[in-house]
Amino acid sequence: MADRPGAVTIEVPAQAEYVAVLRAAAAVIASRLDFTLDDIDDLRILIDEAASVLLTSGAEGALHCVIEAAGETIRFQIRADVPSGGTLPEEGFAWSILRALAHEVTSETDAEGQVIAVTRRRGPVLDSVL
Repeated sequence: MADRPGAVTIEVPAQAEYVAVLRAAAAVIASRLDFTLDDIDDLRILIDEAASVLLTSGAEGALHCVIEAAGETIRFQIRADVPSGGTLPEEGFAWSILRALAHEVTSETDAEGQVIAVTRRRGPVLDSVL
């Protein structure tokens, strides 16, 4: 994802106070795509929750975030070295929020650490049925 034209890569220390930098970058990118304020708020929350999962799992060093925008879609990946070595448990409140606000969310382990990937498009995640 990082080698694609237009992808923005940000690295911040793996500490909660630096997640605001990732939120701000995602919000600026979403605003350029004419996302609504509600969509932008959802994207900020998604960044928070994805980072929270990694930080509460013991992320060390840095959070590596790649944000890619195309048309009506923003995709981001947050990667961190998590010492547990195994896969991230996909349970708890943060995962509930991720699943509720994202069009797609995945997690995986690769040679560089744990990765959470999120896709968010403009508009609601679920269509309302009245």
